[in-house]
Amino acid sequence: MLNPDNLTAMLQATKRLGKSVLCYDEVGSTNTLAYRLAKEGAPEGLLITAERQTNGKGRGGKAWQSSKGDNLMFSLILRPKIEVQRAQLLPLLAADAVAQTATELLSKINGLRAMIKYPNDIMVDEKKISGVLLESRVGESVEFVVLGIGLNVNQTEFNAGVQETATSLRQLTARTFDRAAVLEKMIKMIDEKYDAFLRDDNDKLLLQGWKEKCTTLGREIRFEWNGQAMEGKAINIDRFGRLEIETVDERIVAAPSEILYIRPKHT
Repeated sequence: MLNPDNLTAMLQATKRLGKSVLCYDEVGSTNTLAYRLAKEGAPEGLLITAERQTNGKGRGGKAWQSSKGDNLMFSLILRPKIEVQRAQLLPLLAADAVAQTATELLSKINGLRAMIKYPNDIMVDEKKISGVLLESRVGESVEFVVLGIGLNVNQTEFNAGVQETATSLRQLTARTFDRAAVLEKMIKMIDEKYDAFLRDDNDKLLLQGWKEKCTTLGREIRFEWNGQAMEGKAINIDRFGRLEIETVDERIVAAPSEILYIRPKHT
């Protein structure tokens, strides 16, 4: 089990994240717990990890499946003083950081790169290795944001429903990874990008880095938007992280929360 004291010591050099750490053997969902604690006043940067989730969350209400003790499942509480629309960039920021971390771990061994499927699925060789889920409490301003992240680290067997579409660092390298060291690297990467995000409201570099890793842009896709199955070409993301799609009849600008799924048109 991950140790909160060890993680706190490992994360001393961060600017904003991981100054407080809670580690659990089992929770319903780290995001649900983090959301409750945030409402109760928990500080920015609080990191919550779990060895097992009984009700792990994924995008679109899907469950996040993970074998106990093999992977990383955690949530971060953020309290950014930013405009509400700009908060939509935070899951893209996190996905960019996770993809960069995975690439650095993999490239030293086999040269593989982690890429991003819009908006925040991290893929290696067309298989999902990580996902990011944002939940927030906003009014006229952002009260808090909870970033939930799952990364498959040492899992080698997956349930029948996802065994053809999921992968892990261990499956890709035939090596066992130190989860605490991977988490440290990932939190430091998110912290660096988040600190830059708060200090400079010009998101050009963030969006450029994300676009360079995104496999969705430029592709013909099938997707469900506001309950309607559609086809089109993903051409860009705007300054608030919304996907621009050209269909036969119109040009759609869709927020991640408005899109249920995105798939390549040929599948």
